[in-house]
Amino acid sequence: MQARILAVWDKFTTGNLTPKEILRDEMSKRRLKRYAVIFCLFASVVMILMYLTSDNCHKNYHVEMLCREFFAGNVAGAMCRQLCVEKLLHLGSCSRDRHGNLIFTINSTAVVKMRDRYHAGVTSFSTVYLHPKQGISMDQFRVMVNEHLIQHLGDANHKQRADRLMETADVNKDDKVSLAEAKTLWSLLKQNEFLVLQIFKNSFHIPQISQFCGEAYMVSNLPDSSRRKLYNMQGLLNKLLFRGLFSWTFPRWTDRGKVAVGLLEFTLDVYQHHSDGSFYLCDTNETNVGFTQKFDFLMHDMSGVLPQKTLESLLQDLKCTRNKQCSYTEHCRTICNVDEGRCTGQLVRPNLSLICDILKPYLLPDMPKVIRADFLNLIARCVKLWTMAPDFEVQHSLIINDLRSLLWRHIRSEV
Repeated sequence: MQARILAVWDKFTTGNLTPKEILRDEMSKRRLKRYAVIFCLFASVVMILMYLTSDNCHKNYHVEMLCREFFAGNVAGAMCRQLCVEKLLHLGSCSRDRHGNLIFTINSTAVVKMRDRYHAGVTSFSTVYLHPKQGISMDQFRVMVNEHLIQHLGDANHKQRADRLMETADVNKDDKVSLAEAKTLWSLLKQNEFLVLQIFKNSFHIPQISQFCGEAYMVSNLPDSSRRKLYNMQGLLNKLLFRGLFSWTFPRWTDRGKVAVGLLEFTLDVYQHHSDGSFYLCDTNETNVGFTQKFDFLMHDMSGVLPQKTLESLLQDLKCTRNKQCSYTEHCRTICNVDEGRCTGQLVRPNLSLICDILKPYLLPDMPKVIRADFLNLIARCVKLWTMAPDFEVQHSLIINDLRSLLWRHIRSEV
């Protein structure tokens, strides 16, 4: 046997293999390549399954730490009992928003949101609930809440807003705010989306906070997952494939028109929301704009909606000589006060221009010819809006009203 192997090796090294032996050798090489490919595919599947089944959001850790604070009397909320005592609330699959916060699925129309505290360590949970301190009175805490509102919403009378927040904090409805309830409200107010959801809680166009536990809160009345975005043009591939692959999945045009009218109404609402001032759609695009089964518009993610005062605070320390240096997100670029060398809180482009950018590719497919020219004319004027123009307020009002009227008039004629 050994002699035979040596003979084959001699033939291989001298190049004297017979055709039959060469064919057998080639078949062996192909078989090895096939096995290598199968092994790589198998290993890839195993790695993907391991990633999908692993707890990347550290769900058990966050629940354990939250319940620890609840049993220690540091936090309150109706959700705490379901999560920690009755064990009736089970957090499902997890994703993250643009800011890295955790989003746990509860069912098709509800999620629980909380900050990712895993990498900060155990002490991170304790420091969240340090304030307010033991011995603070309800009046003193109300002052704290009011000052927080002034800091984020501007100098206005926020007494009614503070009173409503205090009512929200009073979980057991005994007309008092305990220390645990106060700590919970304070931790929630530190999250921009919670405050914005509270401010717009009477709007039909946003989901509702149904309950909370510490800094974790449940958002309900969401559209189901298939309706949580108008379309997706984020990324080069999606932009290249959009016309051919996505537009055919759109609802019929009259239904899209109804969604668009609701989005325009919401845009008008955030432009000047009573004494709370203006709000900017900083991290908003077509993927967090959704609609209900009846095609009513619903803004399902409000984490990127910032009060003007908050944006101003984020940018005020930036030195600038031109507007391009005053950028928070792609849309939220503000005006540079050249005289002071500081960024202001005034957007270069208004929210309406962003909304027009979103609506154009959504409404153009199958748009009735009778309104197409007028629509394109209004969109062209809309995307060119500039907040520093002397007639900006007039143009803004005209365009948004004309767009709503044009769409709604044709929708009613088709129904």
